[in-house]
Amino acid sequence: MLVWLLPSVLWVWFCLPGGAAQVGAPAPLPVSVPALQQQKRALDAYARAHPTGFVTYARMGNGRLVRVKNNDLPDDTQTVYRMLLNQHRVVLVHEAPTSESGDWHLTHTHYFTPHGQTFAYECRTAFFNSLCTPDPEGVAHETRVHYYAAGRRLRPGEYRLTDSEGRSLPKARCQLPVERPYQLSKTVAEFIHKNKLALH
Repeated sequence: MLVWLLPSVLWVWFCLPGGAAQVGAPAPLPVSVPALQQQKRALDAYARAHPTGFVTYARMGNGRLVRVKNNDLPDDTQTVYRMLLNQHRVVLVHEAPTSESGDWHLTHTHYFTPHGQTFAYECRTAFFNSLCTPDPEGVAHETRVHYYAAGRRLRPGEYRLTDSEGRSLPKARCQLPVERPYQLSKTVAEFIHKNKLALH
């Protein structure tokens, strides 16, 4: 959940993966960060090439889960889950709380190995009133990526802070969201169980 307060104060933002020092069992992938970055880029490319491969659910305000088709979200949607399938296997999943005002956007993405362990986690945020974009009404975009192998978080991760044109922004001058823990799922099964999702 995000709480938008006032332009002069910070937001509550869930973007730090909690309990992430060890994730799942050893993954059958090379353990170097460059190798995992390549694997992540491959899944991102697969997602762009297969937009119809996603299974989408909406979590309603009353907690009820609804299967969504044709991106037609119910009015009372609180969180959207989009699971990308490849040969009936979940390869990545987006989790995005909704903003009624449209003033912010947040997406948590888990990337999974062929055996279902999380090997990468990405948090993307976009928000107004950062006080550091060239256009005072512009949007700032913050991206964090962490990689995992053999049950451990690898370093370095990735961090980017840009405007909508992709130009780097000075972090020291930006009014950033307050970082609060986000519970990372170690496996596909854990994510599905935690969020009470289904594949069919």
